[in-house]
Amino acid sequence: MSKSNFQSKISVIIPTFNRPDFLLRLLNYYAEARYRHTLIIGDSSVKPYIEENRKNIEIFKQKLDLVYREYPNHTEPQCTAELIKLASTPYLAWIADDDLLVPAGIEKCVSFLESDLDYVAAFGEGILFDLGTSQPYGELSGFSLYSLMPNEAGTAAQRLLKHLESYTNTNFGVHRTEHFKKAYSRVVDLPDKGYTELLPNCVSAVQGKAKKLDCFYLVRQTHARRYRLPDSFDWVTSVNWFPSYQIFIQTLSTEIAGHDSVDLDAAREAVKKAFWSYLKNGLMRKYDNSYGESALSDRKKQVVSSLKRLPLMDKYFLPFWRRIRKRNRATLAIISDPS
Repeated sequence: MSKSNFQSKISVIIPTFNRPDFLLRLLNYYAEARYRHTLIIGDSSVKPYIEENRKNIEIFKQKLDLVYREYPNHTEPQCTAELIKLASTPYLAWIADDDLLVPAGIEKCVSFLESDLDYVAAFGEGILFDLGTSQPYGELSGFSLYSLMPNEAGTAAQRLLKHLESYTNTNFGVHRTEHFKKAYSRVVDLPDKGYTELLPNCVSAVQGKAKKLDCFYLVRQTHARRYRLPDSFDWVTSVNWFPSYQIFIQTLSTEIAGHDSVDLDAAREAVKKAFWSYLKNGLMRKYDNSYGESALSDRKKQVVSSLKRLPLMDKYFLPFWRRIRKRNRATLAIISDPS
């Protein structure tokens, strides 16, 4: 693929750790899709996984605009922080090695941000699929929408509250590079990994508005090898939780005070309120799932609730799925067929 007359506008940052099969799927997908923009890969794998990744990078570096660096003994946040330094494009996005961002969706988000300076991030619709296996290929056994929430509130404090009341991981969105760098600037200081996703999401919300566009944007797979955040109760009772909370509230309070022109005490109270809503939702959900009237009874209620919503399948989910299949055959093919 010739890139001599093309200037990349966005870098997609991809930390990877001991999953060369998923990374290979990702590279294969973007090569098949003739993706033009920059992919920056940070590899913290151990032998023999890193050796397999090196071989695959050599195969694909003539087809893709790849930047590949090895970061042994780095955590994911440390790796991501290093990768951000390598980006020279005006826009950034982040995914793990088992995720896919759809090229047409990326282009639409970049175009939107170039035309509307009031927004710091943009994204589209996502899906979460299941292959019934922890491998990167297989027969599709189920899917659901993976919703990223827009946030267009007028003040930084309002945006933080809205974000934490209905939390989704907006790190996947296309961001302006300077905002993404600032969002990640304190992550490496955090001793507790439960904050390493949360803090940059929150800083991004404080910095400006995020737009959700009508486009197919993100594909995620549910499987047993996913990198998971800690259980919510174990998280708040862990030894590193409070030191990280102090960094979290100090960072966000300072940001809100600057953006909303309020004093630090008012900003701190706004962060406290927003974070309290986040903890309430997470802890109550975890308690209900584990110790409610009956965990089994709760699951039955969820099934009944889902059945009551079945008419929406014909009205919304199935048309959306058919549109995905029609417009993005390459994305779906790479999930089910490794050849």
